[in-house]
Amino acid sequence: MRILRLSGNDYEMGVKIGKTFRSFLQKKAEEKAEEIRKNRKIISVLKKKLKDYPSVLDEIKGRADGAEVSLEAMVYLLSPELSWKEDGCTTVMMIDKDGDILFSHNEDESTFVSSNTAWVTYEYEDHWVAGYLCADKLLGSCFGVNSYGLLFSSNFIASHAIEKDNISRYILQRVLMDSRSLTDLKKRAKEVSIASPFSMNAVDIHKKKALNLEKDFDKIYVTELKDRYARSNHFLKKKGDVKIAGTSLSRYELAKKKSNALKKETVTLKRVQNVTDYQGKDETCSVHLAPKKKGAQRTVANFSCSTKDGVLILRDFLGKKVYQFPFEEN
Repeated sequence: MRILRLSGNDYEMGVKIGKTFRSFLQKKAEEKAEEIRKNRKIISVLKKKLKDYPSVLDEIKGRADGAEVSLEAMVYLLSPELSWKEDGCTTVMMIDKDGDILFSHNEDESTFVSSNTAWVTYEYEDHWVAGYLCADKLLGSCFGVNSYGLLFSSNFIASHAIEKDNISRYILQRVLMDSRSLTDLKKRAKEVSIASPFSMNAVDIHKKKALNLEKDFDKIYVTELKDRYARSNHFLKKKGDVKIAGTSLSRYELAKKKSNALKKETVTLKRVQNVTDYQGKDETCSVHLAPKKKGAQRTVANFSCSTKDGVLILRDFLGKKVYQFPFEEN
């Protein structure tokens, strides 16, 4: 897996990412050329709305220039709602007897390969953000951490509707990655209307607090971590008619059942990881997906941490390698 450490302004770091993944992004833009043309009016609306987020817009412009693709193509690729793209992920959080938070997240995707993914650190003058990304996603869309002591993971939420002329979930998640606290995270999430719903799990490593935030089109639903929490790809706190797609319900039920069986007095990070690692006989309802069917979702990475020692554990299943590093070293 590529490990990238970048510095400069948002545009300059975007250029470096674009250059790194130039061939992948050019190929994607060429493949989607007709869809980009058909969505030109919506893309124009999105470009205007992105002016409210100048740092993110600069990063997107930089990625487009670095990859030598049009800004329109880059906005399209970063807006999965325009192609009805879905992602599947599972997260488990639990508090142990000492009040430490144990966290494990599976990133499930069918299109990720070693050549289009990376762990990236963006270094600014006063802070840094780091995370796992694919070439056609921004930081925050998968999982990551920042120098304010916040650890994140994101889960797509299936929805009956898409509001295509709103900012993409991939882009808002990047805005949330700069949050300075859990309170700041909730404030930022309230301030924008989104194209499609998503969920963000956030842990304050220093204060040993955590929450789940479900972001609907123009509302948020917050669940504070009190004991344990399991998350997949459908609304849990929003009331009323909600959509449940794919394996979301079966993965959630398995993750909840297995995490509920863990005892606070004896739970360890490894035992929480065992929940997300579980593979049943029926691979369509496994928490840890490793399907044999071509094009099906599979687990490409796992991100885990305990607030006891602050060590971040990244298991890259694509490259079959484990990375461990202290939070302070991102």
